[in-house]
Amino acid sequence: MNIIQQPDALSLSRNLKTLVIGSSEPVSFELKKGEDTLLSQRYEPGDNQRIEIDLREIIHAQLSCDLKESGESYEQTNLAADFTAIIDGSRISFRVVKAGVDRLADTPTNFLKQNFLTWQPNVKRVTYSSPEFLTYYAVEDSTVKLKAVFTDSNETITFSVLESGKAWTMNLQYANVVKSLNGRFPAYYDVWVENASGQRMTYIQRYQAETAKSIHEDWVLFENSLGGIDTFRAYGTESINNQHTHNIAELDEEYVEYRVDTERLHTKNTGYLTPEESRWLVDFFPAGKKYIYLGDYLRSIVVTESEVQRDNKLVPTSYSFTYKYADDRPLLNLPRTDEPADMLEIEIPEVGNFTIPPRLAEVPRLPLSEGDLFPVQNPYSETWSTTTTGALASVIGQILSATAGTGGGIGHSHANIDLLNKLSYTLGYLLVNSEKIKAGYADEAGKVKDGVYIRKDQPDQTEYLVKFLSGIEFGQFVSGLLGTGGAVQIDDDGCSHAEFDYLTIRKVALFIELIIQEAKHVGGMLIVSPSGMTISKVEETDTAYRCYFERTDGDRTLQNQFTVGTQARRQTFNLINQAYYWRLVTEVGDDYVDLSKTDCDTGSTVPQEGDELVGLGHRTDKTRQSAIIISAFGTDSPSIKYYQGIDSYNLVDKAVKMDYYDPVSGRFKSVTYGDTYVGAKDGSTYMKYDQENGVEVKGVLHIENGSTGAGNIKDLPEEVQKAAEFAVKVGGVNLLLNSGFTGNYETEELEADTMLEEGSELYSKALLHWSGMATVQEDAEAASGRSAVIGSLSQSINLIPDETYVISYKAKGEELAVSCGDYNVAQSLTSEYVRYTHRFTFTGTGVFLVSGTATVCDLQLERGTIATDWSQSPQDNDKSMSEFQTLKYLADAIKNGSVDILGGLILANVIQLGNYKDGVLQKVTAILSGIYNDDDDVAFASGGDMEKAIYTVMKYKDNPSYQPTEEELLHMAKAVITHGGRSIFNDVIIRGYVYAIGGRFLGDIEAKTLQLGITTNEDEETCDGACVYFSNLGLLPELQEGRCREIKLIVPLVTRLLVTYRFKGENDNVKIAINGNYLDRGTEFTASGSGGSAFLLMGTTYNNETIWSVFSLNDTAKEILNTMLPE
Repeated sequence: MNIIQQPDALSLSRNLKTLVIGSSEPVSFELKKGEDTLLSQRYEPGDNQRIEIDLREIIHAQLSCDLKESGESYEQTNLAADFTAIIDGSRISFRVVKAGVDRLADTPTNFLKQNFLTWQPNVKRVTYSSPEFLTYYAVEDSTVKLKAVFTDSNETITFSVLESGKAWTMNLQYANVVKSLNGRFPAYYDVWVENASGQRMTYIQRYQAETAKSIHEDWVLFENSLGGIDTFRAYGTESINNQHTHNIAELDEEYVEYRVDTERLHTKNTGYLTPEESRWLVDFFPAGKKYIYLGDYLRSIVVTESEVQRDNKLVPTSYSFTYKYADDRPLLNLPRTDEPADMLEIEIPEVGNFTIPPRLAEVPRLPLSEGDLFPVQNPYSETWSTTTTGALASVIGQILSATAGTGGGIGHSHANIDLLNKLSYTLGYLLVNSEKIKAGYADEAGKVKDGVYIRKDQPDQTEYLVKFLSGIEFGQFVSGLLGTGGAVQIDDDGCSHAEFDYLTIRKVALFIELIIQEAKHVGGMLIVSPSGMTISKVEETDTAYRCYFERTDGDRTLQNQFTVGTQARRQTFNLINQAYYWRLVTEVGDDYVDLSKTDCDTGSTVPQEGDELVGLGHRTDKTRQSAIIISAFGTDSPSIKYYQGIDSYNLVDKAVKMDYYDPVSGRFKSVTYGDTYVGAKDGSTYMKYDQENGVEVKGVLHIENGSTGAGNIKDLPEEVQKAAEFAVKVGGVNLLLNSGFTGNYETEELEADTMLEEGSELYSKALLHWSGMATVQEDAEAASGRSAVIGSLSQSINLIPDETYVISYKAKGEELAVSCGDYNVAQSLTSEYVRYTHRFTFTGTGVFLVSGTATVCDLQLERGTIATDWSQSPQDNDKSMSEFQTLKYLADAIKNGSVDILGGLILANVIQLGNYKDGVLQKVTAILSGIYNDDDDVAFASGGDMEKAIYTVMKYKDNPSYQPTEEELLHMAKAVITHGGRSIFNDVIIRGYVYAIGGRFLGDIEAKTLQLGITTNEDEETCDGACVYFSNLGLLPELQEGRCREIKLIVPLVTRLLVTYRFKGENDNVKIAINGNYLDRGTEFTASGSGGSAFLLMGTTYNNETIWSVFSLNDTAKEILNTMLPE
């Protein structure tokens, strides 16, 4: 086993390196925080014989930031901790700070040394009372310095001393700083950290004093992503939305409001933000802890909704967010007075006047915390000071301790205090002077061996009476008719109850009272409903059957349970003469009901004496439309079915719950149409369903293989969510046109009056289909070969509402805002290309927009959830279209041209020459073309067709010195002459003179005589890398910052004249340095001499000054240069 990679000795929790172990065998792993074990696991190596363990989430969860309302600096005891990884007995120890940096390019130690744990702007405006905290992790013993700048002076003090290896939070509230400056009020103050030698390690954090920006200003605190505590001043508009959900129930025909769910939401705007503030406050929204300062105390909040959009073109910008208190309850706490109070003025020397109500009971209550302030005064001084709750508690504790003395407490004493001081507790034993105390019952424990006590771990017996005061159970006791086991129990009244399956009495059984019960049988089904009766007599009237019942059963007088509108039903199953009817009750009496002859179910029979009649439903009374039917008969028996809303002779869709046997599947089923709760009474574990919110499960949930639908779970961890989404939809078609910024590879049809400027874009417009501002450039890292440097680009698209889409792209720069319809996202970028993807459900208008300060390539919009590699839209033309463009001349010649032969004169657009055999042109070897659009059009070509001729012209178009490769030569014509007069030949043989303004030869020149002149461009300026004749060197130019140039100065050997060398710049900002000697530079040097010589001139820029260094290239030149150097 060997450790390939391990966490740094000092690490950031979010940047913690993965532990990589090389091993061919399984290894045991244990992670400990101090002495506590966090993880113990055995890992199997993969195919590459490596084990990778990511500890970031486990360790990050162990760290936390504490916010204390204290006026002093305090240690963050939980922000950093030591951890130990034990791998097969090998220990790795490291310390972790709760922080994270995107793409950290430095070591954690260097980052922590140089930075406070905040991303807030370097210059921050604060008010007198706004809370300000600054957190720093001291890698080494450090000192916090504070420099206060006043209108007439400044002062530097040591604000705090920090011990190494710990995180510290400093209270830099303006009021607290004023206290440290003995009451002086600075205009601003700077804070930084120095090491023991006085060297500044961090940047300077500045706080500038100002007044509140608005009467609506709130102070919001949050734990930032570096683990520190930040405060921002939200001075924008605020609105409060109290939402109430009124829950109403109907009880006894009266509505009751049994609960009102209240939610108080506050919507706050940050106010206008600077660009630095807008970038910083992006850190607020994902923060786990947020607070708001309410006058005199902090209250925890949770953000329920936020709107965070930043457009670089719209400066300044602002953010909005909706929050509620974390402990929000529908209660109030408003200060009250019996009557308007008179104001009482109290004069305090050197402090000023302030007013308070006359009674403390009328002052609002303040929840106490350690940092709350109290006014205090020494009885011998007129100066007022402040102290805190924490300081008071400390002093009181010291006083109590001193008062208690050694007697054991205040107000009483212990006679055995000396004994109590000797007591200790270790491993479950009570000790005196570190020795175990003898216990009397421990001595008695030995009697177990002697058989004094009845054993519980083996069969045993006793000759003495054993009393069971609460009863005794036998076996697995379950009470009831179908129960198991047996028991004798004692109730609260002292009565005993025995319950057994069989009881055998061998001699005599004496019973004071004997009650015999039996299991009874109900044939068919049992209907539980609001009414029922047994018919004792039936009389027939014109419209109804009058059914009587006996009003007394001997002991009780029965009430008529039926009402008019009840649907009375009778049904038998196992009688020889089966009966069924379901009729409407039209009249009721004390001892009868009238059943309608006509209003009845189809197939209803006539009521008979002895029929069991039940009410099953009601026409109008909803409280009588319910029933429970228990059945042991039928194909779905046994069954219990619950019905509600029975208002006709039909039970279809009236069942709300059914427990029944399914003969098709052979399984018992339970179906509920409504809300269901199954679980513990205290709500510790349950499974709950309601029709609005679906299923809710609390407790352990076991999911088997084959389960589906994970992609629909809203709050799955991001990794699982991504994996689930892979099973949903994969994209494949790019819906954006010209997303590679290559155009459509088609030529433009121009109007006759179209003006072409130097910057006019010809052939394949790069921003075709796009609107906005951007610069397209060649880019080797882009799949299309091009990228766009944007401000803003947009394109109209047609998308399907409520369908899922995915956006992907590569970008680098500062920030990029991407929007499509109602969806928008702000993406922070890096200096290198990174590929980003965004998934969304489309709503709104069909406009795709990207904006920001960024370079973008490989833009793609696909339908689905998984982004694929970039490809162009099926509606885009690919690069092969450009090859067809080269053949357009033939199409134009055939379609629009004509041929006229007038005697020996031939008039034609294009003439192609070649091997013409059997009526077929076998190969084109030469071309004559009269088609003219510009000077680059081919007039004559040989050794190839028109395509090769055009290819040849385009290769040399911008660079006549271009050197083609062997592969490129195969695609070129041997000779080409353009309409503009440019000739491109493989070889040129001329027997006469060559007259030219200039020329350039890349090889050797052979001549009987040779005269050389200056190499200049068409503007008569010396070219970079030019060889020049001594008399035409001219003034040396001033160079732009970051540019350099090279010029070679030659004097031919054929020269025998005296030569004057003059080196001078075009202005005083150009200096000459002989042999690169910067210290001896001057504005001009002149030398004379004869004979051949050569110089190399190197031009560079330094400190906004152009330096031309002159170097001699031969001994003769060196001698001449020696005469030029100052004495």
